[in-house]
Amino acid sequence: MFKIHSKFNKEIKNFFFYGKREEIPLRISRGLLEKGDIDEKLHYHKNSTQYFLIVKGIIRLLLDNKEELFIEDNVYEISPMTKYRVLSCESDKCDWIVIGTVNAPEDRVEID
Repeated sequence: MFKIHSKFNKEIKNFFFYGKREEIPLRISRGLLEKGDIDEKLHYHKNSTQYFLIVKGIIRLLLDNKEELFIEDNVYEISPMTKYRVLSCESDKCDWIVIGTVNAPEDRVEID
């Protein structure tokens, strides 16, 4: 037996999610962007560890007030309570997948 979890967009341009919160215990999302800045809010996750798999390109993130580059063919782990946001796609095209270990809306906390 298997189940298909189709992608859906949740109001963030070029970001997609797979599986509704009540259907799947992990939070799976994907970013597909071209070179340039991204309008993502600074946030952290209370309990979820975030795993970024960079499929293509280079993305720039702000992690606890320090800029970092995430490059393709690597998986990066962001621990709970780490403040971060994706700042930009530094390549012509960027494609990445994020797997979060908790899929609950109250886990993500946005910072003004």
